[in-house]
Amino acid sequence: MAEAAKVGQTIKRLRKESGMSLSELAARSGVSKGYLWKLERGEAEVRPSAKTLYKIARALGTSMSALMGKAVLVEEPVKIPTSLRKFAKEARLGERDEAMLAQVNFRGKQPERPEDWALIWHAIRRSVPEGSRRDKR
Repeated sequence: MAEAAKVGQTIKRLRKESGMSLSELAARSGVSKGYLWKLERGEAEVRPSAKTLYKIARALGTSMSALMGKAVLVEEPVKIPTSLRKFAKEARLGERDEAMLAQVNFRGKQPERPEDWALIWHAIRRSVPEGSRRDKR
């Protein structure tokens, strides 16, 4: 499989894991929906530039190295507090959502109880419109 096709498959997988439609990814990244569609399907004429990959990675909340399936830069592992790990397990959160929550700090502090993580998680979920969490295709 060509490298561009692998990148396209990764973009599609991450987009779907995020509950994002193709239209939403296009809006967030500034990359046309048609181009993203071709990229996800591995069409031969589509060869994204580094700038385009960066825009897509940023919109997906990931790194270019993750899109490319290569360790371009070593990323420091995210430290997951025990209370968050407990909440994430109970709520059946994926690794990406757990890592995102692990970066939440208010005045240099993180929640200490699973119940507090739940409040933050539900507030974040409520702040994202329901339609943007599901692929409508």
